[in-house]
This record gives sequence, structure tokens and C-alpha cells, in this order.
Amino acid sequence: MFETGAVLISAAAVLLFGLSHAGTAFGMSVAVSVTAMVWNFLFNWGFDKIFTGRRERRGWGVRMLQTGAFEGGLLFFTTPLIAWFLHITLWQALLTDISLTLLIVLYSLAYNWAFDHIRAYWLANRHKVS
Repeated sequence: MFETGAVLISAAAVLLFGLSHAGTAFGMSVAVSVTAMVWNFLFNWGFDKIFTGRRERRGWGVRMLQTGAFEGGLLFFTTPLIAWFLHITLWQALLTDISLTLLIVLYSLAYNWAFDHIRAYWLANRHKVS
């Protein structure tokens, strides 16, 4: 569900700013989303091989390193995709990618807040019979 929303929000933003037409915006958003999912799996697998031990005991320094390295790597892979899809320079694509990333961070905050509250409500009411 998260990725579906991310694709739709990214495509809408690209359309809103007049960077492309709907088909290209949607295709680019799907390509970026698939790249993010694959990169997430590969990056975190490798990160966990290097930083072993109990994950919940990782300090903020390690978490900041993980987040920064992940996002930097993702920009490395997705910026050329965006440039290709939108027929823009790498610099323009990097700025677009950073903007979309910030938008997705806001979406992620809202999504996770809603998910946690809906889940808590569901768990609290799952044994009640109507």
C-alpha cells in the first residue's frame, strides 16, 4: 500500500509541476519505486552484514549513517532514471529527485502515523462482536 501511494503522489507532483505527461510521470514513478524497493533490500542486507548485533540497540549515529547512506545511494540510482524519463539534465534530475524525496518523507510520516493508529484501533477492537 505504501508504494502505491508513493507512486501516485510522485506522478501527481511531476504532473503538477508540468514536467511531463501522465504516462511518462506514472512510468517514471513506478521505475523509481521498483528501484527503491530493490535498493532497500540490497542495501539493508549489506548493512546488516557489516553492522551485526541486535538492531534495536543501534545508536543514533549508526541509524543516521544508515539513513544517509541509503538515501545517497538511492539518489545515485534514481537521478539518471529521472533524467532519462523526463529528458532533463542530470542536475535538473537531481533537484527533482531531492524534491520528490522530501515529498515522500512527508508522505511516509503521514502514512506511518495513520497506519499505527488504525492498527492500534483494529487490535483493540478485534475481539469485540457486533
